[in-house]
Amino acid sequence: MRTLKISTYLAADLETVKSYLMTPALLNYVVSGLMKFHPIEPNFFPSKWVEGKFSVKMFAFHFLPIGKQIVGIEFPQKSDHWVLRDNGSGSIAKTWDHLIFLESEGGVMESKTVDVYFAKFDKVVFYKKGTRKHSRSRGFRGGVLCNY
Repeated sequence: MRTLKISTYLAADLETVKSYLMTPALLNYVVSGLMKFHPIEPNFFPSKWVEGKFSVKMFAFHFLPIGKQIVGIEFPQKSDHWVLRDNGSGSIAKTWDHLIFLESEGGVMESKTVDVYFAKFDKVVFYKKGTRKHSRSRGFRGGVLCNY
């Protein structure tokens, strides 16, 4: 399991930021250079996120199929923050727990934590002449998938 934490100050009011985060279109906008998500079940995204599970196909570079993912939208109750949670799973990310916290401080502080376990890529095992040489963990460092 790998964890990525990011905080960003946004010079906007809380309702504006919430309205953007509530749109499924933002999901594809954020990953637009690398990926595209196409809904499977239901076969369309709602205009605004609602609690529930959404099955999606993932495409690298918008055309190369790379697997399926469940986007699990939840709105946990927190007294001092507005929270959006994507508690998903799939063929690439075995578990994916993405929490977005918003708090108003003369603008909006957005903090996100992503805990992810890559089923196929979390361990890389090297073999030499049929014997196990060594293994190395892989994961996120500075927002980039890398060895460490």
